[in-house]
Amino acid sequence: MDLTLHNQRLPRILVVDDDDAVREMLITLLHELGMPVVTAVSDGIEAVDFITDHGDSVDIVLLDMVMKKLHGNVALPIIKSKRPELKVIIISGFFMNYNTHFLANLGADGFVEKPFTITDLEQAINRVYPTPGENPVAKS
Repeated sequence: MDLTLHNQRLPRILVVDDDDAVREMLITLLHELGMPVVTAVSDGIEAVDFITDHGDSVDIVLLDMVMKKLHGNVALPIIKSKRPELKVIIISGFFMNYNTHFLANLGADGFVEKPFTITDLEQAINRVYPTPGENPVAKS
């Protein structure tokens, strides 16, 4: 049953990554978790455009940090300015280059470091969007 209230259904997810293989892997993992992927785009510009046009159809954005067009740290505040309540989880292999407080100040709600497991992904999603009957995992 798909209720319309937040946390009464699984989150609808937008995947943003410029690496085709990573994008496909994320879609596969999310499907294995039973989570609906609204769409997947390859850069920050496409993500901002999608949120501008279809933002109400998404609950969580999985946003890569380093992309060829419009890095995640630039796209993130634009996305949040359009949908402040939208949950954004940063996915990056370059966390040593970013301060988590800096990313949180930009509006990031969660972080997943590449490489990650399906469990890492599920925990990050549950931290920002606990599903019905679950207690959210404490934010780190």
